[in-house]
Amino acid sequence: DLVVWLLRAGRPAVVSDVDCAWLSRPQALLELQPTADVLAGTDCLDTAADDDRSDRSSVVPRCGHHPGSLWSAWFNTGVLAFRPTAEALSLASEWRDRMASVSGKPGENDCDHGCAGAVDDQLTFNQIVAGSPTK
Repeated sequence: DLVVWLLRAGRPAVVSDVDCAWLSRPQALLELQPTADVLAGTDCLDTAADDDRSDRSSVVPRCGHHPGSLWSAWFNTGVLAFRPTAEALSLASEWRDRMASVSGKPGENDCDHGCAGAVDDQLTFNQIVAGSPTK
């Protein structure tokens, strides 16, 4: 709710995991990509592979965001930045709503055994970005 509230107030929102240490001000992240509505990190831990966007036949696992890659690129919700745009607000609102809709009760949300811990913010965020519909 906080991200949506900030965006509706016309403010950018930067969220990060508690184990994230900022070495410079978070606004610098937004300044790097001035036209992006939402910025997210990936699970790619190889900086050379992450920087290389060329079309190539071999890749490092989880670094699949370059042309021709057969690996998927997972966005990591450990660090996210949102600009106060209609597109960012739409994504943040859908993310919040999908997360809130999961009850974890047996028989609901295609869950027969109780799924309180089966949904996480990162999986849900990536499903939205990939265009996966809700069930």
